Amino acid sequence: MRKDAARAAIIAVILLAFIVPAASSSAGATPKIVHRPPMSVSAGTPLKINMSVSDSVKIEGVVLNYRHAGEKENTSLTMKRVSGNDTVATFEVTIDKKDVTAGYIFYTFNITDEDGYTISPTYTASVSVESGGSSQFSVFIMAMVVAIIFIILEIGLKYRHI
Repeated sequence: MRKDAARAAIIAVILLAFIVPAASSSAGATPKIVHRPPMSVSAGTPLKINMSVSDSVKIEGVVLNYRHAGEKENTSLTMKRVSGNDTVATFEVTIDKKDVTAGYIFYTFNITDEDGYTISPTYTASVSVESGGSSQFSVFIMAMVVAIIFIILEIGLKYRHI
């Protein structure tokens, strides 16, 4: 009888050695975020923000919290799942063009999962003023420079034999 009790205790310890680490690795684990902030943003255009998240438990939802430099209050937008499943998914949301103004937009992701929620690090999007007139002028100047170079080359080739 003692041998059976000892064997049962050994088996229980071995099982616990495998079960406890597996349970603790998923319980309380924070979601993993993959996000690349936008490289260039022009004022007055819609700003689409997307991110991927993976979690050991079901992802209930993702909210984008953003504010402009100098503002104290955040604006919150619920992100829509565009692909994936309950534990690995890609979410996106678009900030309306009227809210995309020159300067900086600071934002975070608030992820709610079965264990609670987590807030991501703060990301920054730099919004520049797009001035259509100056870019058209730059194209005009560049075209003029190219035309002058071709004229000089043509004259040089024409009188090369003199």
